[in-house]
Amino acid sequence: MERAAALSCLVLSVTLATLETPAFGQSRSGFAVSRFEPAERGSDWFVADSLDLRGSTRTTLGVTLDYAHKPLAVYDAAENEQLALVRHQLFAHVGASVVLVDRFRLGASLPVAMYQDGEEARVGGEALSAATSPAFGDARLSADVRLVGRYGDRATLAFGVRGWLPTGLRSQFTSDGAVRISPQLLAGGELGVFAWAARGAIVYRARDDTYAGRSLGSELAGSVGAGVRAGRLLIGPEIFASTGLGSDSFLSTHRTPVDAIVGVHYQHPSGLRLSGALGSGLTRGYGSPALRALLSVEWGTSLPALPADRDHDGIPDASDACPDWPGVPSGDPELNGCPSPERVPDEDTDSDGIWDLEDACPTLTGIRTSDPMTNGCPPEAPRQIAVITKTEIRIGEEVRFATDSAELAPVSDAVLAAVKRLLDEHPEIRRVRVEGHTDSSGDPAYNDELSGRRAASVVRWLTERGIDTRRLESAGYGSGRPIDTNTTEEGRAKNRRVVFTILERGPERP
Repeated sequence: MERAAALSCLVLSVTLATLETPAFGQSRSGFAVSRFEPAERGSDWFVADSLDLRGSTRTTLGVTLDYAHKPLAVYDAAENEQLALVRHQLFAHVGASVVLVDRFRLGASLPVAMYQDGEEARVGGEALSAATSPAFGDARLSADVRLVGRYGDRATLAFGVRGWLPTGLRSQFTSDGAVRISPQLLAGGELGVFAWAARGAIVYRARDDTYAGRSLGSELAGSVGAGVRAGRLLIGPEIFASTGLGSDSFLSTHRTPVDAIVGVHYQHPSGLRLSGALGSGLTRGYGSPALRALLSVEWGTSLPALPADRDHDGIPDASDACPDWPGVPSGDPELNGCPSPERVPDEDTDSDGIWDLEDACPTLTGIRTSDPMTNGCPPEAPRQIAVITKTEIRIGEEVRFATDSAELAPVSDAVLAAVKRLLDEHPEIRRVRVEGHTDSSGDPAYNDELSGRRAASVVRWLTERGIDTRRLESAGYGSGRPIDTNTTEEGRAKNRRVVFTILERGPERP
């Protein structure tokens, strides 16, 4: 059991030739042993950074209590724990941050060891002091700039620099006694209810001597966090680790601490955030404890409530005619925020002055008409129920369904038969997407589901009559892609439609 406990802790790995206890006279001083470095104030996480760099002169203040049990212990040759140089360590990390101009942030953090105790030891004739009293730690200053993305996007990237001033005490294991500097790359984002964050850094430590025969010095450091949002809660684990950069310390046991915590974070609309976490070490390394407990309280300036924009296209839902589909601004309130119509390059294959996109007979010289089924066709050409254009199989009659249902009405057989005939006659049309669309009446989610079922019914009708299933797919867009206003019955009737979009063509038969 002692061996298993030792393997689960992030502690000092030291092989003892002999072990002696106190009363040494002059003992060797320690180093900054704690591996917990809190994220800048305003982050949704303890260690990882959610990169909430919004606002202007937005300030956040807070304190994190960090209790570590046996972050630095001594083992004998049989890996049995003999004593702990640092047995109990309780830090208060007092910090502040300010977002200056919506993408640039300054931060500061001061760790204060409020309580410490431990036992002195001698390793190979070298006297090692213990942590025994409160002390300040090394003050940390930071600056970060957001490069791409924004808070809440799927991915946001930032670059920053941290620096530590030697304000702590080596004798109490709260300081290296020298400056540390760390350039870092930060990333984070959200995918629905899932949130993530990551950090990678190089930490330059001016102190590069040894402790208990083991080298100190510069290191690689990083952290990751992943969790889910449930209302105002964020719940999930974080892992933070480091390793030495020297050839004798890279991924070595004593210089590669890896810690894991599982936290719960609550954000109140007022700007108050409460967080708690428990964790322990996953490997043996300097400064990682058998147990870690965290508690954080912080308050930040609240941002003005932003208007809802659930499709993240920059157009508030209140004025977005297609709130569930990313779109573009438009002067027409019925099209504002809707996707732009799919277009093909302006081409006129038959040189009749009518672009192929609008030409019902793109390979025959014709005349312009107001009927989309004859526009661009020769005057003598009869009006067809279905024609092939550059981008679609255009139909001249509606595909009708039973009211509030995906069941095809018998009257639709004629137009669907015309579509089937064109697919039979033109095998070069390799892939068609059958799209269902509705007007804006009713519940948007129900319209999405109903339009999808109706499109699938059309595909089923065609495949049951011999069209290869590999040539067809279906999609329901609900009210997300209107072609006319939804404020009139005539406009709504145009928006209720089935579209046959050509996705792939092969070479035409000679």
